[in-house]
Amino acid sequence: MPREPAIPNVPTGSPPTEPPPVSARRRTELVVWLALIVALVALLQTGTPPRIVVLSLIAVALTLAVSLRWPIGGTAVIVLLVVGVALRLAPPTGFSDALQVT
Repeated sequence: MPREPAIPNVPTGSPPTEPPPVSARRRTELVVWLALIVALVALLQTGTPPRIVVLSLIAVALTLAVSLRWPIGGTAVIVLLVVGVALRLAPPTGFSDALQVT
């Protein structure tokens, strides 16, 4: 009985257990979600926060909710920039142990 020739490049045994590669769009979505969640946590304060902080929290939370449904990478960055500038330009309220630099 003749022997059959070996077939090259045919996988044998169980299939590989490597996870499928993550697409660039999925990675971008994950980074956007992480940035928005970090922004939400950074905006949390004890006591009654100023109005600008509450509005910023709402804006970031709405952006996170929208980003969970649709890919909005660039828009999320713009929202974070606008919130950051608004918080920086808001008049200081309350007491801070940091000196006024400007």
